[in-house]
Order: sequence, then C-alpha cells, then structure tokens
Amino acid sequence: MNSCIEDQGWVNTRAWVERSLHPGDRIHAVTALRGGWTSHMRCLDIEGQEEPYALVLRSFVKPFHVKHALGLLRREAGILHLLRDTGVPAARLHGVHAAAEHCDHPSLLMSLLPGSVRLDEDDVERRTQLLTRQLVAIHRLIVPERDRPRRYEAWTSPERLRIPEGTERPELRQRAVDVIRREPPAHGPVSCTVTSIPATSPSPDMALSW
Repeated sequence: MNSCIEDQGWVNTRAWVERSLHPGDRIHAVTALRGGWTSHMRCLDIEGQEEPYALVLRSFVKPFHVKHALGLLRREAGILHLLRDTGVPAARLHGVHAAAEHCDHPSLLMSLLPGSVRLDEDDVERRTQLLTRQLVAIHRLIVPERDRPRRYEAWTSPERLRIPEGTERPELRQRAVDVIRREPPAHGPVSCTVTSIPATSPSPDMALSW
C-alpha cells in the first residue's frame, strides 16, 4: 500500500468500497493513477475466491468538484448504466456515493478498462479512423427522454473570455464567444462524449471517458 495514498484521507471511502465488493473479496493493493485533473484516481486490485480483478475509484477532492459532485457523479453513473448493454466500450458501474455520507469524498467505483493513453504519433491514421467510427456510434445511441441529462448550459461566461493576442483569426474566436451569449439553437438530441482515449479494449479498439 502506497503511504501517500493513505495520507490523502480515504479510510471511510475504502470501507465503503469493501462493503460493495462480493462476499470474500478484498482490496489487495492500491495504485495512484496519473492524469486525473478533476479527481483523485486509484486502481484497486481485488482478490477473492475467484480470479483477481481491478476496479477504478474516482474521488472528487477539489472544492469546486465536491460542491457539484452530486450532479456530476449521478450523471456519470447514469451514463455508465445507459451504456451497459450497448456496443460502446465503457467502464461498468460498480457503485456511486455522490453525497459522501459514508465516504471521505464523493466517489464513483467502476471497472478498469484495458489499454493505455497514447500520446505518440505512431499509427495515427488507424487510431483516427477508430476514433471517428466510435464517435459515430455514440451519436447514433438512442437515449430515452427520461434518461437525458439536463438542458445545455455554458460553464463559463463571455465576460470571462478574451481573444488571445497572437491568434491569426480573431473574428472566428469572437464568433465562438458570441455563441455563449445566445440561447441554444433548435437541435435534435444526440449522445456525445467529452474525451475519447485510444486503448487496447475489445473491438472497436477505443475506450471512452464520459
């Protein structure tokens, strides 16, 4: 067990995770995952009576995300549940504790997808094709109205944005800022994702972060 992980305050969260595991399963090892900006991300190696497996624990610790955790984590849990029986490769939801009454921080527990983040330029054409196909598949998902997220809202304001001095197309950037001032246009609802991460998951060879 990494001592720095223990120092981040997750005794209660660990107890919540262990209560959610199958009878006889236990946390064998914990590894801090890199790259999480909004959350502390941990990989939990689980051992028990059957084959070992891994889970990912997302915990909101920054004040802004803790404040909005109830909505953010419930929506993420809802999306993972929605994707469970589709062909979109996404993590399986194992538990969510958005209000954190019994955790140190608001947390979500999910399966670990195989693969790794690719930042190199090798095989870019193939990865781009896979990404394009996967995004098309996401947009084609039919989401019942009762399961759709809240109405669109911008998480910034035109007053907080400024046009970079070095841009070669200031008019284009200004148009983007002006869009925020207006009400959303008429549209047909589609599913979308905020990030897509190439991975070595089952075909299609893409793993998604919602």
